[in-house]
Amino acid sequence: MTRKPFFLLASMVILFSCTGPGTYQAFYEVISDELPGRQYKPLDKSFYDNEEYSFLVLKFGNKSPIKLVLVNSADGLDHWITSDKRSLYTNQYGRVVRTDGFEHDISITGFYNQNLVQLKKGKYFYDFYDPRLHKISAEDIFLEFKSKTYEIFKGDLIKADEIIYLSKVPAINWVFENTYLEYNGKLLFSSQEIHPFDGRLDLYFFYK
Repeated sequence: MTRKPFFLLASMVILFSCTGPGTYQAFYEVISDELPGRQYKPLDKSFYDNEEYSFLVLKFGNKSPIKLVLVNSADGLDHWITSDKRSLYTNQYGRVVRTDGFEHDISITGFYNQNLVQLKKGKYFYDFYDPRLHKISAEDIFLEFKSKTYEIFKGDLIKADEIIYLSKVPAINWVFENTYLEYNGKLLFSSQEIHPFDGRLDLYFFYK
C-alpha cells in the first residue's frame, strides 16, 4: 500500500505555531473542510482524484463528517490531523490507537501486530484521560470474516473483505463490536468505539 502523507503540512504546522492560530487556520481551510450534511455520503471519484495527499473522512457520533489529512506514517502508525490541530493515530487495520485534542482522549499500548483473523485473540492496554484510568487490560476477539458490497466512490461498488471482532475492557464492563474493510490488502473503512462516553467512530480511508 502506498501512502502519500502531507509532509508539507507537518512543516507548516511548526511554522504557523510561531505565527499564530489565525494564520494556521486560514492555510488549513484550503485543504480540509467540514463536509456538508450530517450523514456520510460516498465521495465522487473526481473529489479523490483532485486531492494530492492521503486523507480520511471521520464520522463521529451524530456530528457532521470531517476530513483529516495524513501527516506522517511511522512505526506502523498513520498520523492524521484536523484543521484545529486535533490528531488521530491509526494502525494498519484502521484501529484508532491514540487521540490528541478530542473531548475524551485515549491511548492504546502493547497492541498486537498480527492479523486478528489468524491470531483469533489479541491483548493490549487502554489509557483513558477523562476520567483518568491507566493500563487497563483489554482484548480483541475475532468473530467473522466475510465479503461485503462497498460503495468506494459514488456509484462505484466493489466486493470488500469485512473483518468483525469483539473488544472487551473487563475492568469497566465495556464490550463493543468493531469492524474494518479491506480490498486487495488496502484499508478502506473501519467502525469502532474508542471511549465509553463517546459515540461510534466511522473512518473512511483514501490513500494516495
